[in-house]
Amino acid sequence: MSDFGQIDGETPIDDVSDLIPNIGTRRELNEHEARNVFDAVVKYLSGEAISPDGREFDFTWMRMLHKAMFGRVWKWAGITRKTDLTIGVEWSRVESELYDLCESIPYFKVPPETDDIAYLHHRLVRIHPFQNGNGRWARLVAGIYQIRRCGSFINWPDDLVGTTQATSPVRAEYIAALKSADAGNLGRLIELHERFSKDWSAEG
Repeated sequence: MSDFGQIDGETPIDDVSDLIPNIGTRRELNEHEARNVFDAVVKYLSGEAISPDGREFDFTWMRMLHKAMFGRVWKWAGITRKTDLTIGVEWSRVESELYDLCESIPYFKVPPETDDIAYLHHRLVRIHPFQNGNGRWARLVAGIYQIRRCGSFINWPDDLVGTTQATSPVRAEYIAALKSADAGNLGRLIELHERFSKDWSAEG
C-alpha cells in the first residue's frame, strides 16, 4: 500500500508498479528521487558527455537526461509516455512535438535572451513527454542550456519542488506562471527566471 498524496500542479502518481526500489510513502519517494536527480545534475553540469555522439539538446539527449535523473527509481525514466495525462499534449503528439522543439533550439538567438529560455522551459512542461518528473526535467534542461549559452544559471528555490500536499508560496507562484504561459503570456515565467538567475562563474 502506497501513500503519495497529491501536490498542486503535479501529475498524479496513480501507478507505482514501475517503481524500482521498495517505496511506500511520499517521503521515501522524495528521498530516492532527490538522490538520483542530484547525481544527474552533478554529472551533466560537470560537462561530462552523456550522448554517444556528444550532442546536446537533441531528441536523444532530452530522453537520456530524464533517464539519468530518474532511472534508479522508475522503470519508465527516459521513455516517452503512451497514455494521456491531466496535463500535457495528447500522447500521440509527444514525440513529434518534442522532436520539433529540439529542431528549433539551434535557431534561438545567440546568446539567447531570458524569453528564449523561459519559452524552452514552458514548451517542455507543456509537452510533458514523460509519465512524471517533467517539471524537474524541464527546469534542468533550461538550466543547462542557460549555462552553456549564457554563463549563468537558474538557482530555483528548494521548496519549488513539492514534498507534501501543502503548496509553498514560491511553488504556487511558479504554477501560476506556467498557467499564464499556457494562455500565451510568458511574462510571469520570464520574471521568475530573471529573479533566480545567477552568474555561473561567480558560483565556481
